[in-house]
Amino acid sequence: MEFLLGFSFIIYVLVTTMGAIICGKIITNPEYTMLPLLLMFMFDGLGAAIFYFVGVEIVDNIRIFKLGVAASFAIGTMMRVVMLIYANKSTLSA
Repeated sequence: MEFLLGFSFIIYVLVTTMGAIICGKIITNPEYTMLPLLLMFMFDGLGAAIFYFVGVEIVDNIRIFKLGVAASFAIGTMMRVVMLIYANKSTLSA
């Protein structure tokens, strides 16, 4: 159960990815190209810290919980790559 609770962090990871994609579409100024990526990193770290410190109080086996959070980041990173490539498909084909 602790693994699934830790793995549920993937929902937050994918929501921050979608927010970064939307932010990247809105920001057209070339000076701020890396801002969505910076915000995604910042919100990932902040969300992981909050999720971990709240989750430690709930779970019994912290090691398995941390393994679930790590797995969610690993799977989420693979999904991020696919989502970012698909979102920028028009610029990659040119």
